[in-house]
Amino acid sequence: MTDEQKLKALSNQLDDVLTAIGKLQEQVVGIKRKLEGVNPVGDGLALFNELWCARYAPGAKDVRYAFAVGKDSHALKLVLKTIDISTLKQRIIRYFGDREDFLVKTKHPFNIFISRINSYAASPGGHAAVQRFDCSHTPRCEDDVTHTFRAFQDRQATT
Repeated sequence: MTDEQKLKALSNQLDDVLTAIGKLQEQVVGIKRKLEGVNPVGDGLALFNELWCARYAPGAKDVRYAFAVGKDSHALKLVLKTIDISTLKQRIIRYFGDREDFLVKTKHPFNIFISRINSYAASPGGHAAVQRFDCSHTPRCEDDVTHTFRAFQDRQATT
């Protein structure tokens, strides 16, 4: 075996070890979150469900968003590998603040949120990139996130 072949074999072994370490780290983080009672996927799905129900089924008691079992939680788990839960929650709030006709007609589906998740990132100033809300609050809300959160609180207070 030449020196070049030995180096290639060692490099491949290191890649395998790094892959194994990555998988172990995911398992350890998952176990730690369970012990601490932290469930970012569940928290994200719960917020999505709360905002969806507040918008499309206000006052209904036994209505929930019909998530695709396994598929939606898996998609969210992949997203949470690149962003943290607070960023995810901000993007979910911005998504429900989006008044695009298609989203309103289809009642803000989860799979569209996942496919457009980066479009709901905050602009460098900290505000949503596009303001698409009609605010009647006093004082007027500065951005979509604030408006959606206040509107959700208003709905909760009336039920």
